[in-house]
Amino acid sequence: MTTMIKKTLDKLFHDFAIADLRLQNADTTLLNMTFNDLLYLDMIESHPGFYTASKIADVLYVSRPAVTQKIKDLEKKGYVYKVQSESDKRIHYLFPNLNNYSDLYKETMRKREENIALKLQEKYTKEQVELFCEMTNEISEMILTEKIKGEV
Repeated sequence: MTTMIKKTLDKLFHDFAIADLRLQNADTTLLNMTFNDLLYLDMIESHPGFYTASKIADVLYVSRPAVTQKIKDLEKKGYVYKVQSESDKRIHYLFPNLNNYSDLYKETMRKREENIALKLQEKYTKEQVELFCEMTNEISEMILTEKIKGEV
């Protein structure tokens, strides 16, 4: 059973990486962006206002100056903006500037998620989809917890 789960996860992570790289290469508006840029943007876009440069550095085990430089680059390109904390002026929360995201990128990502959801709903029962969501959330939590604890 463990081998089957491992192979399934390997395939899933591989296929998501390939799909993201294909999209990046197909969208000429993304040519000035690195895959690393897109990963940072995905983090910020999925949790607007949650991340700061320090949080990203801590989560990714990257130096704060490296993250600060990456954020400055993304700001300069118009993909993110910062909002200063009212309680601590040293803290700046990161937000995506969705107006500057490529329309192809936004639409492709939206369609991908929508198509996956529709196909799963067509093929599986409500209970099976709920179990899938529960398991996927558990996998995400395990991955992040292990990375933060340094167990991986």
